[in-house]
Amino acid sequence: MKSFYVDNFLKTYDSVPEMKAECKQVKVLLADTGMPLTGWASNVVEFDEEVEADEPKVVTVLGMKWDRSKDALSLKGGKKMNESVRDGKLTKLKLFSLLVSNFDPLGLVSPVFMKGKLLLQDLWGEGVEWGEVLSLERQHQAQEILEQLESVEVFGV
Repeated sequence: MKSFYVDNFLKTYDSVPEMKAECKQVKVLLADTGMPLTGWASNVVEFDEEVEADEPKVVTVLGMKWDRSKDALSLKGGKKMNESVRDGKLTKLKLFSLLVSNFDPLGLVSPVFMKGKLLLQDLWGEGVEWGEVLSLERQHQAQEILEQLESVEVFGV
């Protein structure tokens, strides 16, 4: 099944009847293998009512938040990342933690993550220890990168 990614089944349909038919097939197939589906999430109200979906308006899909009513994906924690840098005590470990706390399997924001990874590589080359507070110049660079991540926090699909 090409539509599975870890424990998420993701697929776009041209029609609600097509979606309903495949829903039934997937339920049967997984039940036969001993892995019954525990929930469905869709941005089609008619489908949710039929499968008795009891999912919240915002669900996690591929490590990102999906607002089903707006059909928009968002990264988790953009604002949190920015706030944690404001204390002026950013370490290499904290920067690393902030960058890896976002899962972007679709590569939608990989250019911004790449800047952060390159900064980490520079810090490594400079011999900066994990718990060492970064220089003001490096903290400023990190702040710019994290602000860019914050600016792409929400985007539509």
